[in-house]
Amino acid sequence: MTGLTMRRLSTALAAAFLLAALPGFSSAADRRVAHTATLLTNGDLLLAGGVNEAGATLTSADIFTASRGNSVVATAGAMNVLRASHTATLMSNGCVLIVGGNAAVNDAAAPAPNITAEVFDPTTRTFTLTGSMTAGTARYNHTATALNDGRVLVCGGQNDAAGTALTSCNLYTPTSCTAGTFAAAGSLQQARYNHTAVLLKDGRVWFAGGRNPDPVVVAATGGFLVTTERYVPAALAAGTFESTDPLVKAVNHGFLQAEALLPAGAFQFKGENTAARGNPLPFVDVRAHGRKESWVNA
Repeated sequence: MTGLTMRRLSTALAAAFLLAALPGFSSAADRRVAHTATLLTNGDLLLAGGVNEAGATLTSADIFTASRGNSVVATAGAMNVLRASHTATLMSNGCVLIVGGNAAVNDAAAPAPNITAEVFDPTTRTFTLTGSMTAGTARYNHTATALNDGRVLVCGGQNDAAGTALTSCNLYTPTSCTAGTFAAAGSLQQARYNHTAVLLKDGRVWFAGGRNPDPVVVAATGGFLVTTERYVPAALAAGTFESTDPLVKAVNHGFLQAEALLPAGAFQFKGENTAARGNPLPFVDVRAHGRKESWVNA
């Protein structure tokens, strides 16, 4: 199953609920999946791009107007490029950055990763191209996360017809509502697409899960990732990515050494007569994604 197919399946149910609750789509041709839905600062909701019922990739956009009880749909013009499985991120300036996506004309065509970006201005309800990501980083099924300093971090995704997963990231720096520049922002520890990226309170970005078609990953987990990692902005460090796996492995190693070498064990619970008493609280190594087991009172 391709990344685009997964995104369509995951958005189909959301689209069904949306249509049931808000029946006023501007036209049947605008019913869509693999689109984006972005809450604007005025409470309106911007829907952009995606694939319609006929399988055609869209440039069209609609706005659900909050001031009229979310029951009125207004046409929001059209994007400059066909996009599906793209991202649409509300920036601190109130405009929406739309990045990448699959620009294939329909869902029967091979994926066509897009390297361009554009910005939606809610005051004029227009889309303006705002440059492109760095060379070789066209992508779809990626994430784009607004940082505390106003920039947007774009990471991962897929960048060819074969669905190759990316590690590369870009940072978009807005200079106005509709203008800005992209720059390389390092790489994820592990290539991933259809993952999640959440801004934490301390300014870091937490990446979790996703898929990777690498044969090694497919053989181990069917291509599904159980790993997580964090992006640390330059304000906190050097703009780096941290994987939780090395940290947890290092902690495990230290405790396992203590368990094996210290007479009382890692947690000092071994008695003098270890053979008779055993260890009521041995150290059990953990994984970065947690364990299902838990300690209970005997």
